[in-house]
Amino acid sequence: MSSVWKFFKKEDNNNDSASCNLCGKSYKTCGNTTNLATHLKNRHHFAYLQMMKMPSSLKTTKSSEETEDAAAVDLNNSNAMYLLLM
Repeated sequence: MSSVWKFFKKEDNNNDSASCNLCGKSYKTCGNTTNLATHLKNRHHFAYLQMMKMPSSLKTTKSSEETEDAAAVDLNNSNAMYLLLM
């Protein structure tokens, strides 16, 4: 699973699209996450740098609850830095 999904959510009404958790903009996924990563790189560079540091697949040694908690902290930190940089 791509680490870009920490910053995007699949849209309920369209399985081929995802919306950015930081700004709400919607992008087509077309079977890959390139559009999503490009959006982070161009619009939320701090979040993009965080994403690049994350492993591309979740480790099976961590519980899903631990992973979700870590993702929430990372996302909150990204939002705070994004607001500071605006």
